Amino acid sequence: MNNSSKLLKPVLAFSLLSAAFMPYAISSNTIYADSLSVEASTPITNGVNNAWTDGTVNNEQLKEEADLSTWNIRYDDEAKTVLKSIKSNNISALKAQAQQEAEAKFLEEVQQFQSSTNANDQSNFAAAAEKTKAQYRSDFNLVALSLGSFSCPFAGQALKNSLQDSPSALDYAAGSSRSNAWSLTSAYTTVSIPIAKAIDNANAAGKTFVSGDSSVATSAGNAGLDFYLALGKVSVSWAAEKVSGSWKVYIHTYDKYDFQDKTVPSSFPNNIIAIANNEGAKAQAAGAIVPYFIHIYTQQNYKP
Repeated sequence: MNNSSKLLKPVLAFSLLSAAFMPYAISSNTIYADSLSVEASTPITNGVNNAWTDGTVNNEQLKEEADLSTWNIRYDDEAKTVLKSIKSNNISALKAQAQQEAEAKFLEEVQQFQSSTNANDQSNFAAAAEKTKAQYRSDFNLVALSLGSFSCPFAGQALKNSLQDSPSALDYAAGSSRSNAWSLTSAYTTVSIPIAKAIDNANAAGKTFVSGDSSVATSAGNAGLDFYLALGKVSVSWAAEKVSGSWKVYIHTYDKYDFQDKTVPSSFPNNIIAIANNEGAKAQAAGAIVPYFIHIYTQQNYKP
């Protein structure tokens, strides 16, 4: 990487990144309007619908082809234990009043930032190659506000939350707008269809509880820009129980929010992505960005 790249301000890197992937971004109207709601909503994403429709899944061929060999499928008491844990954590997420207040405050800051005469002024960024923890936090606070202005409020809030010494996890309960938006991505479909196959197998074997684990790497194409900038390769833990002939499915998607240094490639926009990521890694090494976990809960109904 050349010296000019090393000195590229993080807000500029994220600005270029946002511009490159803006066609994939989730509509800001969806997120801003419902960001604090725990009621069901129907956000607009990349035109991908939830894989679970009217108690079925919308691609039987993919379900038949799904490989469950690495999914750590469990039944009976083991699966029931996982189910209880996901249910309990989802209830806790519903009660996360402090997080809701933090999100509301962040949205207010974004609105103030958008109306500020300094919204596009990077003069406040520390120019030194070696910055202090406080300087990094000041810089990345501006990055977080910039992301909110680029229709990426989730990514902005995720970054903002990391700029403190002991950040709490971000938890999104089933039925929240963030959870609903995630359920409409193709990344969610990627994990949902094999889950349906595992439930089919459990149902055929006469089981009443089944669970499993998997993962999926996000991208701008399969998750939308907002999720892509906040989540990496997410882990998925799920469990299902048979109730009155149909199955209740509980899915927990989670990821550690952190930055790891990457080699900068020559191609655009991958070079911009890596530069922005590496700025975050520097800030994390300085103690300005503190890793924490993001949890998203979803619930579905399914009848084999």
